[in-house]
Amino acid sequence: MTKHRRLRRRTVTAKLSEGERKRRTQAYQKDYYLAHREEAKEYQRVYNLTYKKKPKAWSEVAIARPAVRSFNPVDIQRLSPEKIISNWSRIVR
Repeated sequence: MTKHRRLRRRTVTAKLSEGERKRRTQAYQKDYYLAHREEAKEYQRVYNLTYKKKPKAWSEVAIARPAVRSFNPVDIQRLSPEKIISNWSRIVR
């Protein structure tokens, strides 16, 4: 930086309330979306034509992992004895 560089000061703006800031943000995002919707659709169409999804390998499709059921010790402590037995029998299988 040079010795004689001028600093540009920001203009002072009033602080907005949380609701007003949220409303303005939503309005801006909606307007931006509506203004650029067609461009976004065209971009997505070209992208989908350009980049193909890679097919899944058969080895990945064939190996289906079973769903693992686990319980927190704290959750098990609060259950009735019948529920505890049924949950443990499901875990042991």
